[in-house]
Amino acid sequence: MENINVIDTHFHIWDLSRLEYQWPTKAEGVIFRNFDIADYEEEQKNTGIKEGVFVEAQNSIEETRWMISHLKGRPSVAGIVGYAHTGDIDLLDAELAEFTKEPKFVGVRNIVPLEEPGWLAKPSVCEGMKVLQKYGLAYDLLVSLLWSTPSCPHDQKIISTVLQVKKENFKDAVHVVRNNPDVKFVIDHLAKPNAETGATNEWYEGMTLLAQFDNVHCKLSGMVTEANLQSWKAENFRSHVQHVMHSFGVDRVMFGSDWPVCKMANANLVDVYQLMDDLLIEYSHQKRKIFETNAISFYKLKNVAM
Repeated sequence: MENINVIDTHFHIWDLSRLEYQWPTKAEGVIFRNFDIADYEEEQKNTGIKEGVFVEAQNSIEETRWMISHLKGRPSVAGIVGYAHTGDIDLLDAELAEFTKEPKFVGVRNIVPLEEPGWLAKPSVCEGMKVLQKYGLAYDLLVSLLWSTPSCPHDQKIISTVLQVKKENFKDAVHVVRNNPDVKFVIDHLAKPNAETGATNEWYEGMTLLAQFDNVHCKLSGMVTEANLQSWKAENFRSHVQHVMHSFGVDRVMFGSDWPVCKMANANLVDVYQLMDDLLIEYSHQKRKIFETNAISFYKLKNVAM
């Protein structure tokens, strides 16, 4: 992708000695270790990726504060999407007033499975979205993850290779986006369709419904961990990507690597970058939008390499 300064809209780093992360656990094997920004930058060198957007990996104000400090001034980081108490308006307002002092703080995400069932559709959460609007922030919408048990303590693993999309998740997501038309939302990881056995009708119908809202976008990310971790291939994901492209259109999708989680499927940064490039071959004349300018517009990224 010559002359495109690719922006990766979804990567993580973590320090397992600094915070008590609920995920990953030892069960996730290869990713149960520290990953720092220097590790990400080293893999960037072999791709067209110039900058990335860090996305929180824990419902933790401490992690958000650490990342703002740790990633400040790092040229490889275009933006930071952190955790905040979206369901508590007063607390949220104070947190966002603090976080937005850093220009790279561009959005909020909550790991919904760590919240109570139905959390996303709570009136307090819908009101919290209006606080995001006040600060001009986007919201990363995680609508597909399920714990292995209805109330899973922190020492149990998320069954990451068999994550399902539940109808209730989409209903809650529709509720919150419908009631906040001026907030920009982005669905993480295509809402995790099963790429090993094929996506359910609920996934196809849910994504079609969410795409009808102009304020909803979608990240083409996090796919390889939803197929067979040892033997995935591009064809596992083609129908899902085609459905997203048809539903959302080229102006409302963006590339994300989900690094280092992709390593669970024996994929590094260059592998997921090349995979997405291959899957979008029919959009060769529009790749700048998908890999660069849509991310800049959605997250209001500043000082990116152009």
